[in-house]
Amino acid sequence: MHRDDFDAALQPGFRRDIAVAYGALASVQEREDQARSEASGGLHAALTRRGGCPLCGDDGEQPALYCKAGMELVRCRRCPMVYSRTVLEASADRAFYGATEFQAEYLRLRRNASYVALEARKCRYILEHLGRHAVVPGRLLEVGSGAGGLLDAAREAGWSVLGIEPNPNLAAECERRGLRVLRGWFPDALGGERGSFEAIAMLDVLEHALDPVTLLRAARERLAAGGIVAIQVPNFDSLILRLEGERSAVICHSHWNYFTCESLQRCAALAGLRALHVETIISELDRVQEYPVAVIAARAAEIRAQSPLPERLDPEWLHRQRMGHKVLAYFAAA
Repeated sequence: MHRDDFDAALQPGFRRDIAVAYGALASVQEREDQARSEASGGLHAALTRRGGCPLCGDDGEQPALYCKAGMELVRCRRCPMVYSRTVLEASADRAFYGATEFQAEYLRLRRNASYVALEARKCRYILEHLGRHAVVPGRLLEVGSGAGGLLDAAREAGWSVLGIEPNPNLAAECERRGLRVLRGWFPDALGGERGSFEAIAMLDVLEHALDPVTLLRAARERLAAGGIVAIQVPNFDSLILRLEGERSAVICHSHWNYFTCESLQRCAALAGLRALHVETIISELDRVQEYPVAVIAARAAEIRAQSPLPERLDPEWLHRQRMGHKVLAYFAAA
């Protein structure tokens, strides 16, 4: 399995097949963002707090890189992290993952046939790479198991699987597929669940965490000897994000942390984890190429000044420069 096999930009007809579902999700997201915002555009004061860097605690008083829907994204002055210094307070943040209209639309997207097929190939890729670091399939825990795609693929590959999912409809979707899922939040949802895990997966989870270091420490504590943590997060250094800027769907309520390959490794190191493999996946090349070449070159230079744009832009170059849409990484206890 190669990462191009699940790259949406390289799959004929994929964008067309999911356009309606993505459009509906974006519309609901915009409405719910507005409901959490005041007329001035800021988040309701009663729902928010200001915070410093989630990695080093810097106060975050520097000028913002982007302002959107009441969020103020800043780059830390002391470490590589980019984060929103305005976040929802804990109870309002958790309410985001309840039985909301947005979560219902998200589940409809996850049931789209083209989306399911693409995600299935990505899950096989993730598990193949996991197998390079884990000796044999054992117990796999997925934190934020969503509709169960990774758990299903892992079960087929011989893993004993368990999920944790706070959204009741997504948890029910997993159960419909015959998967065992605990409803709630990691690590509390484990309750009296005994034993450790040979693998813990967090796909599109860490960007949501108000305290990502503590979350990863909890994962490390539940790892079996030789166990692996697999993490996927949106990449702040992705070329498409830099081209879209504040228009990017990645910049949204519930995304408080904006990782790069470097800052994800820093976060993991603070939690006592060492990197085994780090790469980017999903090029978004078709969307990138909608922009003028001069604009693409300028944004690419902002990310990697030492790497001029090639004459022919392709996914391999983007991933070598770590400019893919997502970061995928595997970690072991340090």
